[in-house]
Amino acid sequence: MRHCRRLAASVGLVVGAVAFLSVVPTAPSDAAPKPQVSVEVADIATLGSDGQTVSIEVTASCARPWQVLEAFVTISQPQASGMGGFPLSCTGRSQTFAVTVTSFGLAFEPGDAQAGAFVLIERRGETRQAQDSEVIQLL
Repeated sequence: MRHCRRLAASVGLVVGAVAFLSVVPTAPSDAAPKPQVSVEVADIATLGSDGQTVSIEVTASCARPWQVLEAFVTISQPQASGMGGFPLSCTGRSQTFAVTVTSFGLAFEPGDAQAGAFVLIERRGETRQAQDSEVIQLL
């Protein structure tokens, strides 16, 4: 009789555990996978005193164990354009950089400009990329 009570108690524990596990929330199977790379450029930048440089913040991230092949920002206006790189490393965490963009020739001017950020990563011959483009204000 004692054996039957233990068996009944054990069965009750198993049934309770199964019932509990059936109501534990799980991620939907169609949930979008976490992006392996992202980049976002700020909407305001600081113009250097000579107009040859622009300082702009960029926030980017990439997953471990990927490797960064390229990470840069471009800024253009009708009379000027330039580019600057930033030292992103794939840590899995978001990182913010103050990027200096240097003009290829003529000076930047205060006002509207087109800014773009681009990141390219690689792992085992496979690549992923992210990009962002904004009309920004040069102040």
